[in-house]
Amino acid sequence: MLRSLVAASLKQRYVVLIGAVALIVVGVYAVWRSPLDVFPEFAPPLVEVQTEAPGMPTESVESLVTIRLESALNGLPRMTTLRSKSGQGLSSIQMFFERGTDLFQARQMVTERVQVAAKELPQQADGQPLTPRVMPPLSSTARVLHIGLSPKRPEDLKPGEKPMSQTDISVQMKWTIGPRLLAVPGVANVSTYGLHDKQFQIFVKPQDLRDHGVTLEQVKLAVKKAIVNGSAAYHVTPNQQLGVQYVTRVDKAEDLGDIVIDSRGGVPITLRQIAALTTGNPLHIGEGVVNDEAGLFVVVEKFPWANTLQVTRDVEEVIKTLEPGLPGVAITTRIFRPATFIEQALGNLRTAMIIGSILVALILLAFLFDWRTAAISLTAIPLSLISAVLILVQFGPAWPLPSAKWWTTPSSTWKISSAACSRTAAKAIRAPPLPSFWRLRWKSAALWSMPASSWSLCACRSSFWAVWRAISFGPWPSPTAWRSWPP
Repeated sequence: MLRSLVAASLKQRYVVLIGAVALIVVGVYAVWRSPLDVFPEFAPPLVEVQTEAPGMPTESVESLVTIRLESALNGLPRMTTLRSKSGQGLSSIQMFFERGTDLFQARQMVTERVQVAAKELPQQADGQPLTPRVMPPLSSTARVLHIGLSPKRPEDLKPGEKPMSQTDISVQMKWTIGPRLLAVPGVANVSTYGLHDKQFQIFVKPQDLRDHGVTLEQVKLAVKKAIVNGSAAYHVTPNQQLGVQYVTRVDKAEDLGDIVIDSRGGVPITLRQIAALTTGNPLHIGEGVVNDEAGLFVVVEKFPWANTLQVTRDVEEVIKTLEPGLPGVAITTRIFRPATFIEQALGNLRTAMIIGSILVALILLAFLFDWRTAAISLTAIPLSLISAVLILVQFGPAWPLPSAKWWTTPSSTWKISSAACSRTAAKAIRAPPLPSFWRLRWKSAALWSMPASSWSLCACRSSFWAVWRAISFGPWPSPTAWRSWPP
């Protein structure tokens, strides 16, 4: 069979050459575009539903929110596991589906049932209904980058830069940095710890309320009506109809003081007469720490199908683009970066392959005595590697990389692996074993001291046997012939 295969390949040499070149081009393109990650996507399809219930105790969250949603979500097609947990002010439900389930179809079914069950949930203290949220799909190793944002120290400020507070950075994060990060392809979610939302706070003075004869409900209603962005109907002319828009601009807390609450004898009672106006923050839940100082701790998470390297580089490029517009903000992007591990592993793999290729080339040239035969073997090795890579790309969204310790395994372990590989290759092609003198020279070679050499020697021995058997150079040389070279 091998003889006929070789004969057909020699007869159609140009077809074989074109096929080899095409395989190399397609393989290199696939390797360049294939996603790489620390671990493969090992988790089954997951859909999570979270419901915020501010101020509600754990028992009420469990009985009034979680159980009702669980009852609505039970029995979904292809769902294998349903887990839930209730805490103070938060309900979380996780649903695992069978492997191979269309994630978007599962999310659609969950969303439909959640919308029906949301009507039965209790209302919040302000009268607004609780709103369950279907969380974005995340990878098993979702976190691709941790970013730290903190105010610069006074001694680190450049000329012309103004000092910023954590509240100022939170405003930039909410309106500038966060939306820009979510626009990066592959980013699923951006979570921020230590966010200090900016609020214009009104502290009503009870004594002044009584003195002016105003109630608290009047104050709330007046503030609500004063801060409205909407339409004021139309202005109709003989030729056209123009929309009238009005915008309430509130740039600072003092601007709220002009709101009219009521009037007495034609004299308006404004908000500043009965309340103290200030800029503040809501009650903090948790805090962010960056370099042992208070700051914003930003976690960037990716979709299951996203490329960790590409997403990380795109996010870093966005941060680099935004940095000139954030004076007074110290930005740290090296807190947690899995892409660094992938880059190091790729560098180690690249070094090992280069060393192994050089060793294979030298050994083939030294022992085959013919550069044409050596070229055949050297061509077969990269084609085999490219074929394996194409299979990996087709069977998985991302293939894992070995750790740095894996590449520094002791040479004795590589000897065992190489010997097993060699015996398997010899058995597969049914080639006779090499003479004892040949095996002795291989085992005593100083190349075993290099971690990558075992790969090279294993590939060299297997390729040598396959080429010798396929091209039918004849029987194996005798030990005497092998001893006559080198002199």
